Amino acid sequence: MDLALLVLSNSAVKLYLFTALIALAFDRVFAAEARLTSFGRTIHLELRGQDHWTYNITKKVEKKSTTFILDLPPLSSQVIEDLRKAKLPGLTGITVSEGIDQGHRLSLVFQGENLDHFDYLTDRPSRLMVDFFERKEKTPAKLAKKEKNDSQGESDDENGSENNGNNGNGPQGQLPTKPMAKATAKSKDKSKSKAKSDRAPATTDFLAIQNGSDEASAEVLKAPTWAASPLAPVNSGGKIQSGVFDGADPDFSRFLIKDYEIKEEAIIASQQAVYVDFPILRIKPDELSILESRMPVYNLEAKETEENKQARLLLVLFQKRRLNVFLKTADWFLTKYPQSEYDEIIRFMLADTNYYLWRQNGSSRDLDSAMQKYQDALRKHPQSRLAERTLLFMGYARLEQGDNLGALQSFQSYLSEFPQTANRDLALLAMAEANYNLNRFDDAIGLYNQVIEKGLRPQEKIRAAFLRGDVYFKNNDFKKAIEEYQHVLAAFPQERDYYPNAYFNLAAAQFRQKQFKESLIDHVEFVKHFPSHHFSGFAMTRVGELLEILGADPSRVIGAYLESYFRYGDTEGALVARLRLMAARMKSMKDKELEKTVKELLASAETSTLPKVRQFAAIMVADGYYGRGEFEKSTDLLVKYYQDNPTTADFPLLSQRIVRNISDEIRDAVEKGNFITALKVHQQHATDFLKGSPRIDLKYNLGRAFEQAGVYREAEKMYRDSVNRLMVLKGTRAEKEKGVFEKIPRMDEVFLRWAAVDIEQEQFQNALEHLKNIERPELLEDTEQIERVILASKVYDKKGDTETAVRFLTELVKAWRGIPSLIAQPYLELGEMEARLGQVGPALASLERVDQLMADSPGQVSPDVHFRALKRIAELQLESKNYDKAIGSYQKVLDQYEKKMPLASFRYRLGKIFFDRGEIKKAADVWKPLKKEKQTLWAKLANEDLSSSDWQDEYKKYLRRIPAMSRESEVQ
Repeated sequence: MDLALLVLSNSAVKLYLFTALIALAFDRVFAAEARLTSFGRTIHLELRGQDHWTYNITKKVEKKSTTFILDLPPLSSQVIEDLRKAKLPGLTGITVSEGIDQGHRLSLVFQGENLDHFDYLTDRPSRLMVDFFERKEKTPAKLAKKEKNDSQGESDDENGSENNGNNGNGPQGQLPTKPMAKATAKSKDKSKSKAKSDRAPATTDFLAIQNGSDEASAEVLKAPTWAASPLAPVNSGGKIQSGVFDGADPDFSRFLIKDYEIKEEAIIASQQAVYVDFPILRIKPDELSILESRMPVYNLEAKETEENKQARLLLVLFQKRRLNVFLKTADWFLTKYPQSEYDEIIRFMLADTNYYLWRQNGSSRDLDSAMQKYQDALRKHPQSRLAERTLLFMGYARLEQGDNLGALQSFQSYLSEFPQTANRDLALLAMAEANYNLNRFDDAIGLYNQVIEKGLRPQEKIRAAFLRGDVYFKNNDFKKAIEEYQHVLAAFPQERDYYPNAYFNLAAAQFRQKQFKESLIDHVEFVKHFPSHHFSGFAMTRVGELLEILGADPSRVIGAYLESYFRYGDTEGALVARLRLMAARMKSMKDKELEKTVKELLASAETSTLPKVRQFAAIMVADGYYGRGEFEKSTDLLVKYYQDNPTTADFPLLSQRIVRNISDEIRDAVEKGNFITALKVHQQHATDFLKGSPRIDLKYNLGRAFEQAGVYREAEKMYRDSVNRLMVLKGTRAEKEKGVFEKIPRMDEVFLRWAAVDIEQEQFQNALEHLKNIERPELLEDTEQIERVILASKVYDKKGDTETAVRFLTELVKAWRGIPSLIAQPYLELGEMEARLGQVGPALASLERVDQLMADSPGQVSPDVHFRALKRIAELQLESKNYDKAIGSYQKVLDQYEKKMPLASFRYRLGKIFFDRGEIKKAADVWKPLKKEKQTLWAKLANEDLSSSDWQDEYKKYLRRIPAMSRESEVQ
């Protein structure tokens, strides 16, 4: 009686405290949490804290702004303060005011009129999420088509069919199921407020109908009794039929791609892309949870004996879950009463107690003790009515623990002891699971086949058929797995939603087999049927990857990754999507943001359980650096990852990217004229990553670096090797593939460069042959077409046919007139050749045209070309003894280029003109800056000229004094 009062008293106190806590923390219990974030151009609002959401969103468009008004459940004061402080791009105003039904009204003002929102719910955890984004305008024709499709989707949904079962006694392929509720979607005017009450998850309206099940029964052991078949009435697997209805896109067509949109180059590029192997979706046996829900209920009749009292005390301890006390007391009891009539019930309770401890603590020692005590109980009481249940229980417990060999032993003992059991098929399925875990694929297939061919109940036969494909998948026989999944999905259409593994693993197997379009379709099917499944994050991320593989527009690819990240942000699949998103954004990031992002990406991978996800993260960051043109950082990161993980890293995958980075770093340096940097980078890696590299672009750009350095013989070798490799590839499949992975030059480009090197080596006939080998000059870049004509003119000039060369250049400047950046070089070459023909006037006109182009279009003419033109103008004017113009030209060269390059020789020549004309002071003024360079040749020459001029002045004074001295001597 005292104990009962104590229990009642404790319950009352707990109830009082609970009520008080509810009263004190009302706003915390019922207040929703909200958070605003931005991702790219999308503003993301996420709310948590409610099991059922009643909300309303109204859109109001004004001039140059759009306001979204959200009626929400009550928000806490801290959340309101945080929302008001939020500052996000494009969001110009945030207000929070009192709303209806003690809720709050959140108003978000955005810049611009063409905005829309996308709201959706998730159920695990329960979240309301709203994305605000810029909407693309649609033409009236597209809008009409969309309205037609929406109306069709509505009518199809309203006319949905019901699936009636046959109570498990029907033919194979028809398992019992309750009628499915109909989903109805009404199209609404989006400009009006949409009240949503108890919305369900995804984009969408989500349906979940579970099979009904009887309450778990409890077996009562009365010294003892037991049901004949512990699992016979169980319908294996709890079906959840799931579907997505999206009023704007009921078929998820935004994630699909048409045949004409598929790009072969994108598929080829995917060969060197990196993808994480997502885990297989395996439906584990759930019989252990069923058996746990039906644990034996023990009972003892009261007797007036000490042994009975002690036994009943043990029963009370067991029922009160005083587990450790029970263990000690039970051991004492069994020692004191070795022949007790209660031995059987005590031993089974003792085993159950150890099992409960395992469930509490997770210690394998407790489970081993439980298994041993179950075996002891069965050994001492082999005819116990608990025998069948216990052998099954032991098998499933060992299976869950991962003791697959022990599980096999238990189920084999079970079938040996109970060959006529109604649970024979379940035991065979469990044995197949254990063999699957042990990679005994043939044994697993044999057991599944045995159930399919000789099974007693259709449920287990169908289950075996749906699980058999997983064995082929795990054994990497993806072709056979695809056949299995497709067959079973077609054979049992009413059972599809019991087995999400068939959809997901079918799509995954197709991905492994490079059946990319089929894989995309089936991944989308999985998301449609199972939007709340924890594997949907994997599926949605793979959808984005498949869209990229097939060549879809990047915006659609990013859209799929965003959807995965927003919907399934707490899953491993969404982590992969986030890694790809952040890597794509690295190109536009500022340094501080970049540094923070890189740390977050690499850190997030550390906590993941996915295979090789750390390598994936390192590659994503390296690719991000590559996209920014930071090739050295990309290479260093990949090399460091390999050095830190030499045994697990995928070296071929890493080395492909490293060689790509080095090759593009060399190309970038050559494009900028930094041939020294290019040659240093090549030398640094020539004996490791670049050794034996088959890349044609590497050879070609190395040749360009040697050409820029003036090492023409080495450049010629590189160009010859490039041409030979291109010849081998010409017209083959390998040529197209190399064109995807490398920035390989066209054959005509290489011949052009080879001809330029030939001319520098005075191999004019070879140069002419290489220029003739250019088959499609119209496909050359504009600068290359200009260079081709210039090179041809040089060849003819060197062969003595300068008139033909001049004609080529004259026609060239006429054809490209009006493009200063292209015709300045031809004018320079033309002026040079005209000068060699003695046509000084035309030569000066051509060269002065370069100067005029520079004046008219600053920045479009190469400074080097302009400098050479001014230099040649001054020289021709000096040769023509047009000293005044020569002085002006030399002065112009000095004014524009002396600060950029050493021009002591020009300064000396300008001073020399003044000196030779007797204008010594002007010459001295011009030469004065040369005094700072006393050791140079030109400074010495200027000093000698000035010294000679001083001596001549003194000598002249002396000569003028000689007559005076004669007269003085005569007088004396």
